[in-house]
Amino acid sequence: MDGDFRQKKTLFNSYWTQPKHGINVWGMAEKLDTVAELSFQLYRARKEAEEQEPLTLSHKELDLPMAYEIQGHGIELRRKDGEKIIGYKMGLTSKAKMEQMGLHQPIFGVLTDKMQVSQKGEFSLAGKIHPKAEPEIFFVTHK
Repeated sequence: MDGDFRQKKTLFNSYWTQPKHGINVWGMAEKLDTVAELSFQLYRARKEAEEQEPLTLSHKELDLPMAYEIQGHGIELRRKDGEKIIGYKMGLTSKAKMEQMGLHQPIFGVLTDKMQVSQKGEFSLAGKIHPKAEPEIFFVTHK
C-alpha cells in the first residue's frame, strides 16, 4: 500500500471510529471499524483495479443498512479525491431480481461526475475490472 492510500486510510479510520454526538453504544466501535475497513478496501481496489470477492463471502454479518454505510463512506473517500455527487441510481428494480437477491425493495447508488461520460465522449476500458455497458434511464430534475 503506498503512502497516499495509507494516509487516506488513517484519516478515514480516525474520522469514522470517533464517537459521534457523545453516543457510545456497545459494539458500535467494532461495526464502525468493519465499515471503515471494508469501505477503504473497496476504495483501494477500485483505484488499483483489483478484483475483489463479494464482501458477503467473508462478512456474513453484512446487511443492507451496513452496505449503505459502506457505500456512504466510499463516496466520502471519492469526494475527498475531488469527485462531486451528480445524482443517484436505482438498482434491482424488478420484482424477480429483488426476490433472487432476498430484498423487498429496490436499492440505490450514488453517481459522481467521474462516472459520467459526456455525449459523444470516450470511455477507456484500460484499468477496469469486468467492464460492461449498461443502459440507464435518468431524469434531470433541475438545472
